[in-house]
Parts: sequence; structure tokens; C-alpha cells
Amino acid sequence: MIRKIVDVESYTTESNEFYTAYAASHKGVYNLIDAGHFHPSEYISDKISTMLCYFDYLPLYVTGPVNWDSDHVVSFDDETKEICKEIVRNSALDKVLIGLDFFDASINRVAAWIIGTHN
Repeated sequence: MIRKIVDVESYTTESNEFYTAYAASHKGVYNLIDAGHFHPSEYISDKISTMLCYFDYLPLYVTGPVNWDSDHVVSFDDETKEICKEIVRNSALDKVLIGLDFFDASINRVAAWIIGTHN
């Protein structure tokens, strides 16, 4: 049973590794991997197999990168495809909890939902 999920937004004073270690050392606590809040040179797909070694479940928030002029509507780009491939490769469809982001400050929520779903 999931007791708590630790999430990190754009600015944080600690590192994702710190939060992952905290979650791994506390049963029932999970680190939410938010694809939109990592450095552009980091690939979330590279982290999935390792995270699955230590956690029963992997909460994953699939979003596009954060931009200054808007938020991040999910798009089916190369990294999103790699994330999906990695989940299937690890037979983890029942372990990965996927959430999608349909918010963008420059367009309304209905448009963001349609664009994100279409992508």
C-alpha cells in the first residue's frame, strides 16, 4: 500500500537522489518521478529499471519540459517513447503508476487536454 509520495518541483534545495534515498529507506514511501522537472540532459527512461529494483511501485508523472512562457503539456516525443519502452521491457505495466499533465498557462485547460491527448 502506498502511504506517501514525495514530489520535487522545479526549485529544490536538495537533490532527487536525496529524496529517492529517503523514500527507499521508509517502507510505503515512494518518490514521484516528474519527467518535466529534470535537467534536459537527464533521461527519465534511464532511471526506471534502477528504481524498480528498490520500489514495489513507481509513480511517474509524464510531462513536457517546463518553459518560462507556459507550463508543460505532455507530448509523445522520443523520451516519452523510451519511457514506455522501458516500462514494457521491465514487465512493469502493473508497477508503474502513470499520470499525465494537461495544463498550460498560455492556453485553456480544454485545449491543453485535447493537445496532450492527441499527442
